[in-house]
Amino acid sequence: MTNSIRINRFLVEAGFCSRRQADKLIVEGRVLVNNSLAKVGNQVLISDQVSVDGQKIKVESEKIYIALNKPEGYICTLKDEFNRKNARSLIGLTNRLFSIGRLDKESSGLIIYTNDGDFAQKISHPSNQKNKLYQLELRGDRQSLTNLSESFLQGIQIEGKLMKADKIKVVKSHRSTITVDVVIHQGLNRQLRKMSEALGLKVCSLRRTKLGNLEIGNLRPGEWRRINKEEVL
Repeated sequence: MTNSIRINRFLVEAGFCSRRQADKLIVEGRVLVNNSLAKVGNQVLISDQVSVDGQKIKVESEKIYIALNKPEGYICTLKDEFNRKNARSLIGLTNRLFSIGRLDKESSGLIIYTNDGDFAQKISHPSNQKNKLYQLELRGDRQSLTNLSESFLQGIQIEGKLMKADKIKVVKSHRSTITVDVVIHQGLNRQLRKMSEALGLKVCSLRRTKLGNLEIGNLRPGEWRRINKEEVL
């Protein structure tokens, strides 16, 4: 980190939020620098006292990258008014960490936690979207299951967007159920669930096994390990 940087970048470097979210917080008057209201474009030093809603924010010198195998039943949102089980609680570190992307409560598998805001933005930016590999177990009528691969690859118009898979491979099939590996890069909200439901199929399980170059490997549900960011790039 250089001697002086913009306040929004400071909040990103601290792993607190994205740059866009930082600007919003500043405009709303929720950010203080040395007990004075911050303004968009302000320059700050690493030695300055920065707070958001009264909470002191620090830039940690150590950048952390974690791969977690999220079990079903855990959410990825850091703040939750319903006090549900949070995936972040499974990582035995006290550092401020946030997830890159999300998996919904019913889904499981690979998710990345970090305190490197620039890295998170780079991975999440549409121009750098990484391929993601999921394994789905689906149940439905024989015709829908038979047409599954073709429908996923051609794409399905949902909520004004064409949602589609890049690759699909049948792992096993038995009567009213099928297990498939699906590669997508779009990463739209609950994309695979919505595509499956549009075909009249029930999602029995959904697990992410790979993100970019990073594979879940031998991590058991609830287990995590440190990674190098080069593993994902």
